[in-house]
Amino acid sequence: MAALIGAQNVNIRKKRVYRPNFVYKTLTDKELRAKYRFGKEGLQILTDQLEERLRTSTGKGCAMDPAEQVCIALRYYATGAFFDVVGDTMGRDKATVCRVVKHVTEGLVEMKDRFIRWPTRIDTRRNIMAGFADVAGIPNVIEWPGSAHDSFVFRSSSLQDFLEENIYTLEDGVLLADSG
Repeated sequence: MAALIGAQNVNIRKKRVYRPNFVYKTLTDKELRAKYRFGKEGLQILTDQLEERLRTSTGKGCAMDPAEQVCIALRYYATGAFFDVVGDTMGRDKATVCRVVKHVTEGLVEMKDRFIRWPTRIDTRRNIMAGFADVAGIPNVIEWPGSAHDSFVFRSSSLQDFLEENIYTLEDGVLLADSG
């Protein structure tokens, strides 16, 4: 009798559901730029640069693809939305989005010196100033592509020391930044 009662109370496990692989390559360049502020080529470059850092072995066979991690972080950066909103959009939990954004951000910070540099050659600075004047109509502004106008980035970079040690005139260019 006890065996019959025990057999009726057997826990039936819920079938495990795996998420389909995230494939950003199915989106058009226009859709990617609208969602992530990067096109296919830019996403691929970021993913390639961060892949080794982001690839994890969970031992469970369901580790998140580095391309999806990059897209989650870019979606967060692009929208400024809360983690749970980005998670709802991307089909992931808020805690997962938080972890992914942290890892991608740390990876980007680690590789910043490879991409963000102060132009040291005079002809390069003059070309940048001319280009910025053409685009924005503001003369003598030096802005390096991909750089961020954030005081924390400026203070933690070697650029601040370089500018303090090397006194320049207005003709050499002006570093334009926001109020941050």
